[in-house]
Amino acid sequence: MEMSKGEFASHIGRSAACVSQYIRDGVIGADALVGEGRYARILVDVAKRQIATRRDVGQSLGNGLLTRVSGGADTPPTVGLRGEPDTAEKIQLERLEWERRKNRQAQIEEARSAGLLVPVEDMRRALVGGLQTVVDVFTGMAPDLANEIAAVSNMPQRDVVHLVNKVITARRAIAAKAIREATAQLPETVEGVVS
Repeated sequence: MEMSKGEFASHIGRSAACVSQYIRDGVIGADALVGEGRYARILVDVAKRQIATRRDVGQSLGNGLLTRVSGGADTPPTVGLRGEPDTAEKIQLERLEWERRKNRQAQIEEARSAGLLVPVEDMRRALVGGLQTVVDVFTGMAPDLANEIAAVSNMPQRDVVHLVNKVITARRAIAAKAIREATAQLPETVEGVVS
């Protein structure tokens, strides 16, 4: 089957300029051409084989990758001899995916550094630690409370201290249970968007 340069370029997902360069560089040889000059036609099967074996894969790794990958339905992928994406295209797609993954990891690390991503276990420890500090402050107030109550009542100071400590201990047990239940309900992960 023969095609014009433009038709062949569309057929393989390249520009007409790229096909002309293939001809100039000898990637598409004279045996794949019918006629000469700008009106030469290309023998499709011969030219595809020549491109597959002669093209410099290293040079083509970055050329037009994002255009072809995101070009939409009207941009056909590069195909090899059997009609599947060629090796260079596969390498380009894998490299693109690797770069995207590397960027995602960098964004995650940046979010961690800024304190936007924190392990749940660290959050649990911080929550419990903060609440424990509040409880300790109130527990430390027991003798002062007892002294004030004893001063205005007829009860001895030691009895008031005992009573205040009893109430604080009971309330602390209730608060500790509530804290354990609240932290147990924290999810292991929380979905978020890192940008």
